[in-house]
Amino acid sequence: MLSLNKFKKVHLIGIGGVGMTPLAIYLKDAGFDVTGSDIQDFRFRDVLLSKGIKVNIGHSSENVPPDAVVIYSSALNSDNIELNTAKRQNNPMMSRIEALKEISKDKKLIAITGSYGKSTATSFVSAILEEANLNPSWIIGADLFNFKPANIGSSDLLVLECDESKKDFLEFNPFFVILTNIGNDHLSNYENSKENLYIAILSFLKRISEMGVIFLNADDPMSERIINDLKSSSKKIVKCGKTDNADYVYKIKSSNFNHKRIVTSFSVKEKDSNVFTAQINMPGERNVLDACFAYAVLIELGIRKEIARNLLKALPILDRRFEIRHIGEKALIIDDEGDSPFVIETVLKDARYYFPDKKILSIVQPHRYSRLKSLFSQYVSVLSNYSDDIIITPVYEASESKIEGIDSFSLGSAIRKTSFKGNVEVVSSLSEAANMAKFYFKKNYVIITLGPGNIWQVADELSN
Repeated sequence: MLSLNKFKKVHLIGIGGVGMTPLAIYLKDAGFDVTGSDIQDFRFRDVLLSKGIKVNIGHSSENVPPDAVVIYSSALNSDNIELNTAKRQNNPMMSRIEALKEISKDKKLIAITGSYGKSTATSFVSAILEEANLNPSWIIGADLFNFKPANIGSSDLLVLECDESKKDFLEFNPFFVILTNIGNDHLSNYENSKENLYIAILSFLKRISEMGVIFLNADDPMSERIINDLKSSSKKIVKCGKTDNADYVYKIKSSNFNHKRIVTSFSVKEKDSNVFTAQINMPGERNVLDACFAYAVLIELGIRKEIARNLLKALPILDRRFEIRHIGEKALIIDDEGDSPFVIETVLKDARYYFPDKKILSIVQPHRYSRLKSLFSQYVSVLSNYSDDIIITPVYEASESKIEGIDSFSLGSAIRKTSFKGNVEVVSSLSEAANMAKFYFKKNYVIITLGPGNIWQVADELSN
């Protein structure tokens, strides 16, 4: 494998991607001279610039330093001019996954994988290990302002979000693995088969160290099957969830909006039957589950229970995770990275729970044509069942080619054909969506922007 340590300069093509941006920060902090480029402006650009990372908007052969190792995003097309320039110049080249493998090879890797919730779980585990003075490194696949998306620590612990959407996550050798869940997303790389995804994840779990631990979501329908399939491997398994047979059973005591933020109090019953209470400043069950994962990791690393319990209060409030951006006299603005119908449904249900007297305007940016195609009926069902009004922006392509008959207009048309009674508007730009949403400012609405692309710009414009 190509060794990064042989080089001083690194150039990242597609540096604005949520997986590439934290990698750029990690490499800069590791002492590399880092440059990068992206086809369009992105949310974290100013942070990279402030760290001395040169960022070019637009791809050009002139962007590629001849003496740099080139790291490229998997989202790039094969005809990308910078990719071909690097090949012509004989630049050493590696994919993002290859770079992460190189970084993690001498580390005790705490890998977080699963269909949904990886970034939050990775952030919580990283934060609580840092607070416990375990000095971890981490790389999180999200552009976070409220918590560092990358860090270099002095210990051999590395917390890493291992994206299951492509099979190359199987190339890592984890020490611990947290499996958040197994869903129906990202199946295009698994022959559109959830069974194939399950087999891949099971193979990943079998790769853990002999001294390692697997942390499972006890409430996920696949968890018992995983336990049965791993019996012969003698892997240690720790289960977290609401289910009574979990090793850490959580129960939400209260979760309320206090006119500034969401505050959730919960109890945890441990495998020795001891019970303790804790509180996080994030909404509901999905975040409480991740808090339990973080606590369980600390215990397996040998941290005393009374210390670990106290550290739960240090868990961060994360960007774009039911982030309340504006509280007006009547309307609220919430931004969420809602990258799939499963996540969107959770967000909209939360909005109904915390703000029962308000209507919901969903401003959704479908992410990738392939995802919209494979989950089309779920998008229609979730948006029509949990929204009062809907604005649909153009699909965030992420370098994908268009798919005939699959776009924001077809999604809007399909929703209108249901029993949905509200307004469904399909707009041609984010600015048009923002202008249309301003109509709801003086109404009793929760305005929610949804999508992992650049839909956050709408929340920004509405909040300013």
